[in-house]
Amino acid sequence: MRSTGLPVVLATSRGADNDLLASWRAAGLPVFRGDEDDVLRGTWECARQHAAGAVVRVTGDNPLTDLETVQDLVAAHVTADADYTYVPATPS
Repeated sequence: MRSTGLPVVLATSRGADNDLLASWRAAGLPVFRGDEDDVLRGTWECARQHAAGAVVRVTGDNPLTDLETVQDLVAAHVTADADYTYVPATPS
Protein backbone atom coordinates (compact mmCIF):
# COMPACT_ATOMS: atom_id res chain seq x y z
CA MET A 1 0.00 0.00 0.00
CA ARG A 2 1.41 3.39 -1.00
CA SER A 3 1.11 6.35 1.30
CA THR A 4 1.11 10.12 1.05
CA GLY A 5 3.10 10.34 4.27
CA LEU A 6 0.03 11.88 5.89
CA PRO A 7 -1.60 10.22 8.90
CA VAL A 8 -4.47 7.92 7.92
CA VAL A 9 -7.56 7.06 9.97
CA LEU A 10 -10.19 4.62 8.76
CA ALA A 11 -13.53 6.23 9.60
CA THR A 12 -16.64 4.10 9.41
CA SER A 13 -19.98 3.73 11.16
CA ARG A 14 -20.82 1.88 14.34
CA GLY A 15 -23.07 -0.50 12.40
CA ALA A 16 -22.34 -4.21 12.74
CA ASP A 17 -21.96 -4.43 8.97
CA ASN A 18 -18.72 -2.42 9.35
CA ASP A 19 -17.15 -4.66 12.01
CA LEU A 20 -14.85 -6.19 9.40
CA LEU A 21 -13.54 -2.74 8.43
CA ALA A 22 -13.03 -1.88 12.09
CA SER A 23 -10.91 -5.01 12.51
CA TRP A 24 -8.10 -3.13 10.71
CA ARG A 25 -7.44 -1.61 14.15
CA ALA A 26 -5.70 -4.90 15.01
CA ALA A 27 -3.24 -4.24 12.17
CA GLY A 28 -2.33 -0.89 13.72
CA LEU A 29 -4.53 1.35 11.56
CA PRO A 30 -6.39 3.93 13.65
CA VAL A 31 -10.14 3.39 13.30
CA PHE A 32 -12.95 5.78 14.17
CA ARG A 33 -16.57 4.66 14.35
CA GLY A 34 -19.31 7.25 14.19
CA ASP A 35 -22.99 7.72 13.51
CA GLU A 36 -24.03 6.31 10.13
CA ASP A 37 -26.81 8.87 9.75
CA ASP A 38 -24.65 11.96 10.40
CA VAL A 39 -21.47 11.65 8.33
CA LEU A 40 -20.50 15.30 8.81
CA ARG A 41 -20.66 14.95 12.59
CA GLY A 42 -18.61 11.74 12.39
CA THR A 43 -15.98 13.49 10.28
CA TRP A 44 -15.84 16.34 12.80
CA GLU A 45 -15.61 13.97 15.78
CA CYS A 46 -12.91 11.89 14.08
CA ALA A 47 -10.86 15.01 13.30
CA ARG A 48 -11.19 16.23 16.91
CA GLN A 49 -10.30 12.80 18.35
CA HIS A 50 -7.15 12.66 16.22
CA ALA A 51 -6.26 16.36 16.64
CA ALA A 52 -6.37 16.91 12.87
CA GLY A 53 -5.75 20.43 11.66
CA ALA A 54 -7.15 19.51 8.26
CA VAL A 55 -9.03 16.53 6.79
CA VAL A 56 -8.70 14.75 3.45
CA ARG A 57 -11.86 12.72 2.92
CA VAL A 58 -11.58 9.72 0.59
CA THR A 59 -14.85 7.84 0.27
CA GLY A 60 -15.45 4.17 -0.37
CA ASP A 61 -17.09 4.92 -3.70
CA ASN A 62 -13.80 6.42 -4.94
CA PRO A 63 -11.21 3.80 -3.93
CA LEU A 64 -8.77 4.71 -6.71
CA THR A 65 -7.86 8.14 -5.37
CA ASP A 66 -4.59 9.37 -6.87
CA LEU A 67 -2.11 9.88 -4.03
CA GLU A 68 -0.05 12.42 -5.99
CA THR A 69 -3.16 14.54 -6.48
CA VAL A 70 -3.91 14.32 -2.75
CA GLN A 71 -0.39 15.52 -1.93
CA ASP A 72 -0.68 18.39 -4.43
CA LEU A 73 -4.07 19.43 -3.05
CA VAL A 74 -2.83 19.33 0.54
CA ALA A 75 0.17 21.48 -0.40
CA ALA A 76 -2.08 23.97 -2.22
CA HIS A 77 -4.50 24.00 0.73
CA VAL A 78 -1.74 24.74 3.23
CA THR A 79 -0.06 27.35 1.02
CA ALA A 80 -3.34 29.20 0.48
CA ASP A 81 -4.37 28.81 4.14
CA ALA A 82 -7.69 27.68 2.67
CA ASP A 83 -10.81 26.64 4.54
CA TYR A 84 -11.81 24.11 1.86
CA THR A 85 -10.07 22.59 -1.16
CA TYR A 86 -11.54 20.26 -3.77
CA VAL A 87 -10.95 18.76 -7.17
CA PRO A 88 -13.15 20.66 -9.62
CA ALA A 89 -15.28 18.64 -12.05
CA THR A 90 -14.05 18.55 -15.61
CA PRO A 91 -16.55 19.27 -18.39
CA SER A 92 -17.66 16.21 -20.34
